[in-house]
Amino acid sequence: MSKVSVIVPVYNAELFLRRCIDSILNQSFTDFDLILINDGSKDQSPAICDEYEARDERVHVIHQKNRGPSNARNCGIDWAFSQSSSAYLAFVDSDDYVHPQFLEYMYQAVENNSAEISMCRHKYIAEKEKLENVKLHNMCRANEISAEDLMVSQSNSFNYVWGKFYAKSCFHTLRYPEDISFGEDNLITFRTMFECNKIVYVDNILYYYFYTSNGITKSPWTTKSLDVFKGIQVQLEYYAEHGYRKAYAKEMELYIQQYAYQIHRILEDKKNLEKNSFYMQEMRRQMRTLLCKNKDFNIHDQFYWFEALYPKRAQILNMAGRIKRILRKRGIKK
Repeated sequence: MSKVSVIVPVYNAELFLRRCIDSILNQSFTDFDLILINDGSKDQSPAICDEYEARDERVHVIHQKNRGPSNARNCGIDWAFSQSSSAYLAFVDSDDYVHPQFLEYMYQAVENNSAEISMCRHKYIAEKEKLENVKLHNMCRANEISAEDLMVSQSNSFNYVWGKFYAKSCFHTLRYPEDISFGEDNLITFRTMFECNKIVYVDNILYYYFYTSNGITKSPWTTKSLDVFKGIQVQLEYYAEHGYRKAYAKEMELYIQQYAYQIHRILEDKKNLEKNSFYMQEMRRQMRTLLCKNKDFNIHDQFYWFEALYPKRAQILNMAGRIKRILRKRGIKK
């Protein structure tokens, strides 16, 4: 009888899939089932999944047509409810990997503290960076924290489905939306956190997020990227309705930051700049409106935002700054 179901959506992940699966199967905690959802992969991923299923009875493979990561996660959740005795769920992306004590520490954290969710620290691993697996000699360092304080202090990873350990009951009525392409985590993960009875934060790096040089930020900008704003808007409405003022203020900051980020992506995609100029101008308009309504944010303290709204002025300021630094090096004052 498995205590944990680990869900891994798989799509064209042949280069990194073995590393991901091996990191899960080599856990110090062994009482789990691993659900691999092949989401219509066109490379060798399906064969790799089948290979591991044949070798290890804890592995269960589901093959389906390509329906996107949300559908694949939901498929894994449904399988866990209908086919597994597990009490907890964990999600791992197929190009990431986890520390050998990931499941042990996350399970220990919720069980010892009567919590429903545990969240750990993570580390970004670059394409050519050496893999890291630091032996954790000390006991799991887990502290209770409110969802709001966790959201404010760990806003960069709070909304991601990975790096967390959930009581399966958190997903009795929740599933990830299948009609958006980006930011689907934003619509559901925060609700599991705010609606559970207790969260503990594990102060150990147990999850390794892998990014490549040809990831999404390097690909051409498309209107699908606008889906991310749906999740942010849902969160803002939720925090306002339930009186989470600190979370609302932080989410508003992230809202403005996301506009700046999307504008920068359009500016970097020079080949399609003219085609996307309408969306860029609309996002600038929305960004200015938000800044006017939220006087606590000063655009002059956020040069990244300033660049997004006024790129030519930002270039002039950058040039002036470089000239000033050169003059200082030569001992010439203003």
